[in-house]
Amino acid sequence: MLADAYAPLREIPDLDVIDGSQAGVFRIGEQRARLAVRPRTHAAAAAALRACAAAGLHVVPYGGGTAQTLGHPPFRIDVVLALDLLRGIHAYDPHDLTLSVEAGTTLAELAQTLARAGQHLPLDGAQPARATVGGLLATGHAGWRAGTYGRPRDLLIGLRTALTDGSQALSGGMVVKNVTGYDLGKLHAGALGTLGVILRANFKVMPLAPARRFVAAALPEGTRASVLTRIDTLILRPSAALVLRGWEGELPWKSGDEGSIAVMLEGAAGEIDRATRDLRSALGAAGIPGASIFDQARADDALAQLNDLWGSEIGGRSAAYCLRDDTTRLISWAAMLERIAVTEQMAVDFAADLLDGRLLVRLAAPTGHALRSSLPSCEEFIRKEAPGARLLHAPEWARREFPVWGGEPSAIARMREIKRAFDPAGTLNAGRYVGKI
Repeated sequence: MLADAYAPLREIPDLDVIDGSQAGVFRIGEQRARLAVRPRTHAAAAAALRACAAAGLHVVPYGGGTAQTLGHPPFRIDVVLALDLLRGIHAYDPHDLTLSVEAGTTLAELAQTLARAGQHLPLDGAQPARATVGGLLATGHAGWRAGTYGRPRDLLIGLRTALTDGSQALSGGMVVKNVTGYDLGKLHAGALGTLGVILRANFKVMPLAPARRFVAAALPEGTRASVLTRIDTLILRPSAALVLRGWEGELPWKSGDEGSIAVMLEGAAGEIDRATRDLRSALGAAGIPGASIFDQARADDALAQLNDLWGSEIGGRSAAYCLRDDTTRLISWAAMLERIAVTEQMAVDFAADLLDGRLLVRLAAPTGHALRSSLPSCEEFIRKEAPGARLLHAPEWARREFPVWGGEPSAIARMREIKRAFDPAGTLNAGRYVGKI
C-alpha cells in the first residue's frame, strides 16, 4: 500500500525520486527517510506536496541538514523534500540593493556573490557551506549580529512558498514597502516548514563595511565584571559582542580563568582604528594584558567560528539550550548553570550575547557517562528559572521527552488553527513544532 502511495510522485515532471538506502542519507535524528524527492522547479515542488497530501504521506523539507535536530522528532518520515537543486540567484540589482535567491542556495554561495559587488546580507548561520537560505528562514535562526542587523525575518521583503494543495503563495516583492495587510512571508519565517515550503526569498541587501576587525581577549580572574561595564562606553557600537566560557579547541584564541570576550567591529577604516584603540584601552583598564586581533577575511572567519557554536555537538553526549534575559543577568545565569552542572558532573560551555540578551549553553556528559542520567536535573532547573528556554539540539530521547520549545504559548489554539488552514492533512513536519504541531 505504501508503494502505491508513492507512485504519483514518479509521474511528476522535473522531480528526481530517490529510493531505498540512497534516501536514507537524509536523516532527522535517528530516523531515516523512506523516499526522497528533489524538485528541479518550483512547480515540481508544489506538485510533490499535493501528491503527498493526497496520499496521506508525511513530508519533511530538507535544506543543508544542519538544523534537522531542532524541535521534537517528527511523527513519521515518509518523504524528504530536498531543495538542493533549487539554488542560485534569481534576480540581483546591486544598485537598488535588492536580491531574490532560491531557497536551496547555501549561505556561503550567497555571501561570495554579494561580496563581489561590495555588499552583504547578514544571515549568520552555522556551517555556511551547507546551511541554506530557506533552512535559515524556516528555523528563524539569528546569529551573533542580530542585535545590530536584526533577525532573518526582519531582512525579508518577499517570499514564494509551495503549499500542500499544490499552489504557490507569494508575499511581498522586491521593494520594502509593498505589503498591504499581514505579511505572510513573516508567518513562514521561523515556522520550521510546518505551513509551507520556502522556495525563493527576496531581501534588501547592505553595503559591505570597508573595514572589519575582530578583537578577542582572555579574561583573567576578577576581570569579567570590570570589562563588561567598559564595553558599554565604546563610541562605535560593535556589530557583535560576547562573553564566552569553555569551547576548548573550537575558537582561535585563548581563554582565561573567567573565559574570554569577543567583539566584532565594522565600519570605515578610521572608525575601526579609533574603536580598536578605545577597546584596547578599556581592556587594559580592566586588567586584561593583551588581545588577539583579526582583520578583514580573518575577522569574517573568526565570526564564522563563533556562529558555528550554535550547532556544536559532542557525539550524543551533549545538549544545547538558548535562553533570553536582560543582558546584565546573562553572566549570573551562566554561573548558576555552571553550579548545577558541576553537581551533575557535566561540562558547561556558554556564550552570552551582550547586544541581544541571549545565552547559548552547551551541557556535556564526560566520556563514559550517560547524558540520560544527568540531563534531566539540568533540564528541570532550566525550566524552573527560564520556562521559555529552547532546547536547540540533544539526543532524540531528550527531544521526545522534554518541552523543546518551552511551555505552550497563550496563542497555541490560534497556531493550531493556522496549521489546519495551511496544512489540513498535517503533511508537513508533523509533530516537530511548538505544541507538537
